Amino acid sequence: MKMVKRLGAVALAAMLVTSQAAPASADDDPFNLVKNTGGVAIGALASFNLPHKNGTYDDLIPSGQFSGYRFTVAVYIGPGYCLRERYYIRGELGPVRIIQGPREWALYNGQSYEIRALPQGDPLCR
Repeated sequence: MKMVKRLGAVALAAMLVTSQAAPASADDDPFNLVKNTGGVAIGALASFNLPHKNGTYDDLIPSGQFSGYRFTVAVYIGPGYCLRERYYIRGELGPVRIIQGPREWALYNGQSYEIRALPQGDPLCR
């Protein structure tokens, strides 16, 4: 009986040691770069939690600037505009995606983005 208790205690101790959380790695820390390459400011969301600082977004990304957040969870495209998005992952350029406003558009961790807003009548919005 003592042997069974001792084995149980050893198994419990081993389980506790192996179940401890591993230290956070760089992969666990959300990060992306979001640059506005157009001439119209674009709304940036720091989180999906409401309310946002400015109603539908938290801050504006001015023309030619980065969002200023370590991780921008989404961007907001206002009515009458489209968003042209290009993303980079591991240094390679992804396809152009066109998103019609008004709406939020979620962004991913580990990718960098070039975004620009254009009037919906612009040929580049199609």
